[in-house]
Amino acid sequence: MRRSILYDLKIQIVTGGFSAEREANLHCARNVEKALIANGVHPDFLILDDKIDKIWPQIQKIDADFVFALVTEEVPVQVILDMLNIPYNGSSNLQTALSLHKQFIKQILSLNDIHVPRGVVVHKNDLENLKEITYPAVVKPLGCGDSKGVSLIRQKSKLKNALHDAFKYDSQVIVEEFIEGQEITIPVLGNFVMPGVKVTSSSGIWDELRKDNLDVSFEVVHRNTPLDKQICKEMLKIKQIFGFENIWRADTILKANKLYILEINTQPVLASGKKGLLATSCNELGWDHFDLLTRIAEESLSCKKH
Repeated sequence: MRRSILYDLKIQIVTGGFSAEREANLHCARNVEKALIANGVHPDFLILDDKIDKIWPQIQKIDADFVFALVTEEVPVQVILDMLNIPYNGSSNLQTALSLHKQFIKQILSLNDIHVPRGVVVHKNDLENLKEITYPAVVKPLGCGDSKGVSLIRQKSKLKNALHDAFKYDSQVIVEEFIEGQEITIPVLGNFVMPGVKVTSSSGIWDELRKDNLDVSFEVVHRNTPLDKQICKEMLKIKQIFGFENIWRADTILKANKLYILEINTQPVLASGKKGLLATSCNELGWDHFDLLTRIAEESLSCKKH
Protein backbone atom coordinates (compact mmCIF):
# COMPACT_ATOMS: atom_id res chain seq x y z
CA MET A 1 0.00 0.00 0.00
CA ARG A 2 1.52 3.32 -1.07
CA ARG A 3 2.02 6.19 1.36
CA SER A 4 -0.32 9.15 0.91
CA ILE A 5 1.28 12.45 -0.06
CA LEU A 6 -1.10 14.14 2.38
CA TYR A 7 1.07 13.00 5.31
CA ASP A 8 3.89 15.20 4.02
CA LEU A 9 1.85 18.36 3.40
CA LYS A 10 0.36 21.13 5.47
CA ILE A 11 -3.32 20.87 4.55
CA GLN A 12 -5.94 23.62 4.77
CA ILE A 13 -9.68 23.23 4.30
CA VAL A 14 -11.46 26.37 3.07
CA THR A 15 -15.26 26.40 3.11
CA GLY A 16 -18.34 28.52 3.88
CA GLY A 17 -18.67 31.61 1.71
CA PHE A 18 -21.48 33.77 0.48
CA SER A 19 -23.50 31.70 -1.99
CA ALA A 20 -26.81 29.90 -1.61
CA GLU A 21 -24.77 26.72 -1.23
CA ARG A 22 -23.00 27.79 1.97
CA GLU A 23 -24.56 25.05 4.13
CA ALA A 24 -23.76 22.39 1.52
CA ASN A 25 -20.17 23.66 1.48
CA LEU A 26 -19.90 23.34 5.27
CA HIS A 27 -21.37 19.83 5.26
CA CYS A 28 -18.92 18.70 2.58
CA ALA A 29 -15.99 20.25 4.45
CA ARG A 30 -16.79 18.43 7.70
CA ASN A 31 -17.09 15.19 5.74
CA VAL A 32 -13.65 15.71 4.17
CA GLU A 33 -12.14 16.75 7.51
CA LYS A 34 -13.48 13.56 9.09
CA ALA A 35 -11.88 11.40 6.39
CA LEU A 36 -8.53 13.16 6.77
CA ILE A 37 -8.45 12.97 10.58
CA ALA A 38 -9.49 9.29 10.52
CA ASN A 39 -6.34 8.63 8.49
CA GLY A 40 -3.99 10.69 10.65
CA VAL A 41 -4.00 13.94 8.67
CA HIS A 42 -5.03 17.00 10.71
CA PRO A 43 -5.96 19.95 8.47
CA ASP A 44 -6.44 23.58 9.42
CA PHE A 45 -10.07 24.59 8.97
CA LEU A 46 -11.16 28.00 7.68
CA ILE A 47 -14.82 29.06 7.40
CA LEU A 48 -15.11 32.02 5.03
CA ASP A 49 -17.34 34.94 5.91
CA ASP A 50 -20.66 35.29 4.10
CA LYS A 51 -19.63 38.77 2.87
CA ILE A 52 -17.51 38.81 -0.29
CA ASP A 53 -15.40 41.81 0.78
CA LYS A 54 -14.20 39.96 3.89
CA ILE A 55 -12.91 36.88 2.04
CA TRP A 56 -9.61 38.35 0.82
CA PRO A 57 -8.26 39.22 4.31
CA GLN A 58 -9.14 35.70 5.48
CA ILE A 59 -7.52 33.82 2.61
CA GLN A 60 -4.33 35.87 2.41
CA LYS A 61 -3.38 34.57 5.86
CA ILE A 62 -3.36 30.95 4.66
CA ASP A 63 -0.08 29.12 5.14
CA ALA A 64 -0.47 25.71 3.49
CA ASP A 65 1.03 23.36 0.91
CA PHE A 66 -2.38 22.37 -0.42
CA VAL A 67 -5.92 23.66 0.02
CA PHE A 68 -9.13 21.69 -0.24
CA ALA A 69 -11.30 24.55 -1.50
CA LEU A 70 -14.71 23.16 -0.59
CA VAL A 71 -16.74 26.00 -2.02
CA THR A 72 -18.99 26.18 -5.03
CA GLU A 73 -19.67 29.59 -6.52
CA GLU A 74 -16.97 31.53 -4.66
CA VAL A 75 -14.83 32.20 -7.74
CA PRO A 76 -12.70 34.80 -5.86
CA VAL A 77 -11.38 31.94 -3.73
CA GLN A 78 -9.63 30.42 -6.76
CA VAL A 79 -8.41 33.87 -7.85
CA ILE A 80 -6.73 34.53 -4.51
CA LEU A 81 -5.22 31.04 -4.21
CA ASP A 82 -3.77 31.41 -7.73
CA MET A 83 -2.25 34.76 -6.74
CA LEU A 84 -0.72 33.15 -3.65
CA ASN A 85 0.51 30.20 -5.76
CA ILE A 86 -1.18 27.70 -3.46
CA PRO A 87 -2.44 24.54 -5.23
CA TYR A 88 -6.03 23.41 -4.66
CA ASN A 89 -8.65 20.97 -5.93
CA GLY A 90 -10.69 21.65 -9.03
CA SER A 91 -10.18 23.98 -11.97
CA SER A 92 -8.87 27.54 -12.15
CA ASN A 93 -10.89 30.66 -11.49
CA LEU A 94 -11.49 31.30 -15.21
CA GLN A 95 -12.72 27.77 -15.89
CA THR A 96 -14.91 27.86 -12.79
CA ALA A 97 -16.44 31.20 -13.80
CA LEU A 98 -17.12 29.84 -17.28
CA SER A 99 -18.78 26.67 -16.01
CA LEU A 100 -21.19 28.70 -13.86
CA HIS A 101 -22.80 30.15 -17.01
CA LYS A 102 -24.81 27.10 -18.03
CA GLN A 103 -26.04 28.51 -21.35
CA PHE A 104 -22.60 29.68 -22.49
CA ILE A 105 -21.14 26.24 -21.78
CA LYS A 106 -23.94 24.64 -23.79
CA GLN A 107 -23.33 26.95 -26.75
CA ILE A 108 -19.64 26.03 -26.86
CA LEU A 109 -20.43 22.32 -26.56
CA SER A 110 -22.98 22.54 -29.36
CA LEU A 111 -20.46 24.26 -31.64
CA ASN A 112 -18.19 21.26 -31.06
CA ASP A 113 -20.87 18.73 -32.07
CA ILE A 114 -21.66 17.63 -28.52
CA HIS A 115 -25.33 17.08 -27.73
CA VAL A 116 -27.04 19.52 -25.34
CA PRO A 117 -30.72 20.23 -24.55
CA ARG A 118 -32.33 23.16 -26.36
CA GLY A 119 -33.06 26.07 -24.02
CA VAL A 120 -33.55 29.79 -23.57
CA VAL A 121 -32.32 32.28 -20.98
CA VAL A 122 -35.02 34.28 -19.25
CA HIS A 123 -34.20 37.57 -17.50
CA LYS A 124 -36.15 38.62 -14.44
CA ASN A 125 -37.27 41.88 -16.10
CA ASP A 126 -37.70 40.51 -19.62
CA LEU A 127 -39.83 37.42 -20.11
CA GLU A 128 -40.04 37.69 -23.89
CA ASN A 129 -38.21 34.39 -24.47
CA LEU A 130 -40.99 32.46 -22.73
CA LYS A 131 -42.81 32.24 -26.05
CA GLU A 132 -40.16 29.78 -27.27
CA ILE A 133 -40.67 27.24 -24.47
CA THR A 134 -42.02 23.76 -25.12
CA TYR A 135 -43.16 21.31 -22.45
CA PRO A 136 -42.11 19.38 -20.45
CA ALA A 137 -39.27 21.69 -19.46
CA VAL A 138 -36.64 22.08 -16.76
CA VAL A 139 -36.31 25.46 -15.03
CA LYS A 140 -33.12 26.34 -13.15
CA PRO A 141 -31.06 29.38 -12.10
CA LEU A 142 -28.38 30.23 -14.65
CA GLY A 143 -25.46 30.43 -12.22
CA CYS A 144 -26.34 28.36 -9.16
CA GLY A 145 -25.58 24.74 -8.39
CA ASP A 146 -26.54 22.10 -5.81
CA SER A 147 -29.93 21.78 -7.58
CA LYS A 148 -31.14 24.99 -5.94
CA GLY A 149 -34.31 26.34 -7.56
CA VAL A 150 -34.60 23.49 -10.08
CA SER A 151 -38.08 22.41 -11.22
CA LEU A 152 -39.46 19.98 -13.78
CA ILE A 153 -42.71 21.31 -15.22
CA ARG A 154 -44.99 19.43 -17.58
CA GLN A 155 -47.48 22.19 -18.40
CA LYS A 156 -47.51 25.96 -18.86
CA SER A 157 -49.63 26.55 -15.75
CA LYS A 158 -46.68 25.48 -13.55
CA LEU A 159 -44.19 27.85 -15.19
CA LYS A 160 -44.90 30.93 -13.05
CA ASN A 161 -44.18 29.18 -9.75
CA ALA A 162 -41.09 27.48 -11.16
CA LEU A 163 -39.68 30.81 -12.34
CA HIS A 164 -40.45 32.38 -8.97
CA ASP A 165 -38.43 29.66 -7.21
CA ALA A 166 -35.50 29.93 -9.64
CA PHE A 167 -35.35 33.74 -9.48
CA LYS A 168 -34.69 33.48 -5.73
CA TYR A 169 -31.16 32.39 -6.63
CA ASP A 170 -30.33 34.32 -9.79
CA SER A 171 -31.65 37.21 -11.90
CA GLN A 172 -31.33 34.99 -14.96
CA VAL A 173 -32.96 31.60 -15.40
CA ILE A 174 -32.49 28.93 -18.03
CA VAL A 175 -35.53 27.02 -19.29
CA GLU A 176 -34.60 23.99 -21.36
CA GLU A 177 -36.27 20.99 -22.90
CA PHE A 178 -36.64 17.98 -20.62
CA ILE A 179 -34.89 14.99 -22.14
CA GLU A 180 -36.38 11.81 -20.77
CA GLY A 181 -33.60 9.27 -20.46
CA GLN A 182 -31.03 7.87 -18.08
CA GLU A 183 -29.24 10.50 -16.01
CA ILE A 184 -25.53 9.76 -15.69
CA THR A 185 -23.06 11.78 -13.64
CA ILE A 186 -19.40 11.43 -14.58
CA PRO A 187 -16.42 12.48 -12.42
CA VAL A 188 -13.09 13.14 -14.14
CA LEU A 189 -9.71 13.42 -12.40
CA GLY A 190 -6.91 14.76 -14.56
CA ASN A 191 -6.87 12.66 -17.73
CA PHE A 192 -8.66 9.79 -16.00
CA VAL A 193 -12.40 9.41 -16.53
CA MET A 194 -13.80 7.78 -13.41
CA PRO A 195 -16.75 5.37 -13.71
CA GLY A 196 -20.01 7.09 -14.55
CA VAL A 197 -22.92 6.76 -12.14
CA LYS A 198 -26.54 6.28 -13.22
CA VAL A 199 -28.86 8.45 -11.13
CA THR A 200 -32.52 7.55 -10.78
CA SER A 201 -35.11 9.70 -8.96
CA SER A 202 -38.84 9.24 -8.63
CA SER A 203 -39.39 12.82 -9.84
CA GLY A 204 -37.46 12.35 -13.08
CA ILE A 205 -34.80 14.90 -12.05
CA TRP A 206 -32.32 15.05 -9.21
CA ASP A 207 -33.56 18.26 -7.62
CA GLU A 208 -32.87 19.79 -4.22
CA LEU A 209 -35.81 18.06 -2.52
CA ARG A 210 -34.70 14.61 -3.69
CA LYS A 211 -31.12 15.28 -2.62
CA ASP A 212 -32.20 16.24 0.89
CA ASN A 213 -34.53 13.26 1.25
CA LEU A 214 -32.20 10.81 -0.51
CA ASP A 215 -35.06 9.85 -2.84
CA VAL A 216 -32.51 8.73 -5.37
CA SER A 217 -30.57 5.61 -6.31
CA PHE A 218 -27.12 5.15 -7.84
CA GLU A 219 -25.77 2.45 -10.15
CA VAL A 220 -22.25 2.40 -11.53
CA VAL A 221 -21.45 2.15 -15.23
CA HIS A 222 -19.03 -0.75 -15.26
CA ARG A 223 -15.62 -0.42 -16.88
CA ASN A 224 -14.93 -1.42 -20.50
CA THR A 225 -18.57 -1.64 -21.50
CA PRO A 226 -19.70 0.12 -24.71
CA LEU A 227 -21.35 2.84 -22.60
CA ASP A 228 -18.20 3.34 -20.53
CA LYS A 229 -16.11 3.72 -23.69
CA GLN A 230 -18.61 6.26 -25.09
CA ILE A 231 -18.49 8.23 -21.84
CA CYS A 232 -14.68 8.28 -21.75
CA LYS A 233 -14.48 9.52 -25.34
CA GLU A 234 -16.98 12.34 -24.72
CA MET A 235 -15.40 13.48 -21.44
CA LEU A 236 -11.87 13.63 -22.86
CA LYS A 237 -13.20 15.68 -25.76
CA ILE A 238 -14.82 18.13 -23.33
CA LYS A 239 -11.61 18.34 -21.30
CA GLN A 240 -9.72 19.19 -24.47
CA ILE A 241 -12.20 21.93 -25.40
CA PHE A 242 -12.22 23.73 -22.05
CA GLY A 243 -8.95 22.64 -20.45
CA PHE A 244 -10.64 21.63 -17.20
CA GLU A 245 -8.16 20.65 -14.50
CA ASN A 246 -7.93 18.30 -11.55
CA ILE A 247 -11.36 16.97 -10.56
CA TRP A 248 -14.56 18.02 -12.34
CA ARG A 249 -17.92 16.48 -13.13
CA ALA A 250 -20.38 16.32 -16.01
CA ASP A 251 -24.10 15.77 -15.48
CA THR A 252 -25.60 14.08 -18.53
CA ILE A 253 -28.66 12.33 -19.95
CA LEU A 254 -28.41 9.24 -22.15
CA LYS A 255 -31.21 8.89 -24.69
CA ALA A 256 -31.20 6.69 -27.81
CA ASN A 257 -27.44 6.15 -27.40
CA LYS A 258 -26.80 9.91 -27.45
CA LEU A 259 -25.16 11.54 -24.45
CA TYR A 260 -26.60 15.01 -23.72
CA ILE A 261 -24.54 17.30 -21.48
CA LEU A 262 -26.71 19.11 -18.92
CA GLU A 263 -24.08 20.87 -16.80
CA ILE A 264 -20.38 20.96 -16.00
CA ASN A 265 -19.21 21.38 -12.41
CA THR A 266 -15.56 22.36 -11.92
CA GLN A 267 -15.80 22.31 -8.12
CA PRO A 268 -17.77 19.11 -7.46
CA VAL A 269 -18.78 18.15 -3.94
CA LEU A 270 -16.08 15.93 -2.44
CA ALA A 271 -18.17 14.51 0.39
CA SER A 272 -18.28 10.76 0.29
CA GLY A 273 -19.19 7.71 2.31
CA LYS A 274 -20.30 4.14 1.77
CA LYS A 275 -23.11 5.27 -0.52
CA GLY A 276 -23.75 8.29 -2.70
CA LEU A 277 -22.72 9.49 -6.11
CA LEU A 278 -18.98 9.91 -5.64
CA ALA A 279 -18.69 6.86 -3.41
CA THR A 280 -20.38 4.70 -6.07
CA SER A 281 -17.77 5.72 -8.63
CA CYS A 282 -14.88 5.29 -6.18
CA ASN A 283 -16.12 1.89 -5.02
CA GLU A 284 -15.89 0.57 -8.58
CA LEU A 285 -12.19 1.54 -8.55
CA GLY A 286 -11.52 0.14 -5.10
CA TRP A 287 -10.87 3.61 -3.67
CA ASP A 288 -12.05 4.88 -0.32
CA HIS A 289 -12.60 8.57 0.47
CA PHE A 290 -9.02 9.10 1.64
CA ASP A 291 -7.68 7.50 -1.55
CA LEU A 292 -9.69 9.98 -3.62
CA LEU A 293 -8.48 12.98 -1.59
CA THR A 294 -4.89 11.76 -1.95
CA ARG A 295 -5.21 11.45 -5.72
CA ILE A 296 -6.77 14.91 -6.00
CA ALA A 297 -3.82 16.47 -4.16
CA GLU A 298 -1.29 14.44 -6.18
CA GLU A 299 -2.88 15.49 -9.47
CA SER A 300 -2.95 19.16 -8.50
CA LEU A 301 0.66 19.23 -7.27
CA SER A 302 1.84 17.33 -10.34
CA CYS A 303 0.32 19.96 -12.62
CA LYS A 304 1.96 22.75 -10.62
CA LYS A 305 5.39 21.24 -11.33
CA HIS A 306 4.94 21.34 -15.13
